[in-house]
Amino acid sequence: MALPAVIANLLMTAFHNVDTFWIGRSLGADALAAVTGAIFWVWLVISIGEMVSIGLDAVAARRHGERRPQDAARTVSDGFMLALLLGAAIAIATPFLMSWLFTMLGTNASVSTIGREYLGTYFLGMPLIFGFFAVDAAFRAKGDTRTPLWILAVTTILALVLDPLLIRGWGPFPAMGVRGAAMATLVPRGLGCLAGVLILKRRGMIAWTLPRWSVLATILRVGAPAAATGIVFSFIYVLLTRITTQFGTPALAALGLGFRMESVIYVASVGYGRCGGGYRGAESGGRG
Repeated sequence: MALPAVIANLLMTAFHNVDTFWIGRSLGADALAAVTGAIFWVWLVISIGEMVSIGLDAVAARRHGERRPQDAARTVSDGFMLALLLGAAIAIATPFLMSWLFTMLGTNASVSTIGREYLGTYFLGMPLIFGFFAVDAAFRAKGDTRTPLWILAVTTILALVLDPLLIRGWGPFPAMGVRGAAMATLVPRGLGCLAGVLILKRRGMIAWTLPRWSVLATILRVGAPAAATGIVFSFIYVLLTRITTQFGTPALAALGLGFRMESVIYVASVGYGRCGGGYRGAESGGRG
């Protein structure tokens, strides 16, 4: 069960590393530094999405373990709607946060301007990113880590193709710079989210109902400690970025490269950890 999850995380890391290559090669050190600073805020916000993912995984896995597939399907619907609502709240707040976020990083005017373009585009797509997390959690809760791997593999290939086309421009594709880098992530994730929902519906693993507030509260309660951990850990990198900017743009760009290399080891361990909930749910028989 763990191996597909590890491979999925490594695929995402591979894309981000290729993304870093195209940004640095095509747009220069300022753009690479801007995306480096922005990505630490992305990581922090994604921790909020992981709150839904982890909570949904645990609650839905328990319903499967109790042999209550219909209730599990309703729980997936609850979690998916919660993910969309949280993602939409972040997207709505984005225009009001941009200046403050880069003031916190202490980046220069050029880097901050480029970073706002990237981060502003990325945060507007948060409903798609959070929705994809919920879809992934729904499969894991049933003990299925292969289906999300296939979805991610296809969408990653699409992202790898779109990345240079949207950053540099070619034929009908305009050169969008760092906005293109963000779009190369968001478009495949959105398609992956839609494909995952259709597969869940076809398998009877999601049942659209009005959100149940008690279930939403349980998902948040279970996922909140993990989210808090992720937020604190991410904020450490925000502070590190603020320190690094004192040594100039090349130093911040180098920090981003180091972070990408570090993430290869990190995401492998996360992949093993994520499959635990689905395994416990599938094997518990209702005892959990």
